[in-house]
Amino acid sequence: MGRPDPHLTGGDRRATVGLPVWVVTLPVGLVLFVAGLGLLGLEEAGEGTALWLPALPGSAVAAVVLGGVLLCAGLLALLFGWSIGARRPPWPPGSHRAVLGTTAVAVLVGAVVAVAGAGLFRQHLPRSAGFFFVTFVLNLTLLAFAYVQGVRTGVVTSRSLGLDPRSWGDGVAWGVVGALALIALGVINGLILRALGVTQPQTEALHALRALGFPQILAVLAAGAVVSPVVEELYFRGYVFNAYVAEKGPRTAFVASSLLFGVVHGHVVLVVPVFVVGLVLASVYRRSGTIVAPIAAHMLNNGIALAPLPFL
Repeated sequence: MGRPDPHLTGGDRRATVGLPVWVVTLPVGLVLFVAGLGLLGLEEAGEGTALWLPALPGSAVAAVVLGGVLLCAGLLALLFGWSIGARRPPWPPGSHRAVLGTTAVAVLVGAVVAVAGAGLFRQHLPRSAGFFFVTFVLNLTLLAFAYVQGVRTGVVTSRSLGLDPRSWGDGVAWGVVGALALIALGVINGLILRALGVTQPQTEALHALRALGFPQILAVLAAGAVVSPVVEELYFRGYVFNAYVAEKGPRTAFVASSLLFGVVHGHVVLVVPVFVVGLVLASVYRRSGTIVAPIAAHMLNNGIALAPLPFL
C-alpha cells in the first residue's frame, strides 16, 4: 500500500492509497521471462529435447513474450506512477531510475519482438527480415520514449536540440571533426583487440551479413548509417543527456549517458569503446549546441564501418 501524502485533504488522501501495479507485474514477469529464456537455452542445448518435450519451443516463446510484456508493464507503472485506485507522481525524467527504466523497456520490447518473431516466423521468413523488423521496432520504441520522456516533459525542446537552421553548418563541421575522432578511436581499438587476440564484434557481424542480396545490403546500410544514428542521437543525446544535465549537471550527463550508450550495445567487448564513442558524441553536441553534430558524426562513422559490406 502506498503512503498517503500528508499535504492532501481527507478525500484526496484516500484516493492515493492503492496497490502499485508493479508489485504484481514485475516479479511475475521476471519469473516468466527468465524461465522462458532458460527453456530456449535448453532447446538450443540438445537436438533431442523435442522428443521428450515437444511443446518446449512454443512454451518457451510464450513465456518470454508474456514475461516481457509483464516486465514492461511493471516498469511503465513505476515510471508513470500507475496504481490500482491511486495517484502517484511519475519519476523525474532526469533521475537514474527513470532513464534506466525507460531504456530497459525499450530493450525489452526489442527482445520480446525478436523472440516472438523467431518463434512464429523463423520457418517462413529469412533471418534478414527478422533483423530489419527488430531494428525497426527498437528504433521506434526509442523514438517514442524520446518524445514521451523528453518532449512532453519539456526536457527536449527545439532550442535544446539546436534546430535553428543557421546552426546546422557548424553542426556538420563539428560532426566531421567528431567522425575523424571516432575513426581514430576505432583504429586504436582494433589494434588493441588484435594484440589481445580478440575478434572485433563488428567484423563478425559484417561477415554474418555476407549472404544477403544487394537490396538487403542497401537496407542494412540505410538502417545502420542513417536511421539508427538519427534515432540513437535523439534518444541518448537528445533525451538522456539533456535530462541528466537538467537534473544532475553536465559531468553526470557525460558519464551516465555515455555509459548507458555503451551497455545498450550489448557486447561486453564493446562497452568501453562505445562508452568513449558516447563521450565524443556528447562533446560535439555540447560544443556545437545542435543535435546535427552528433548525428553527422554518428552517420559518417557507421557509414565508413559498413562501407565494405557490399564487397565482402
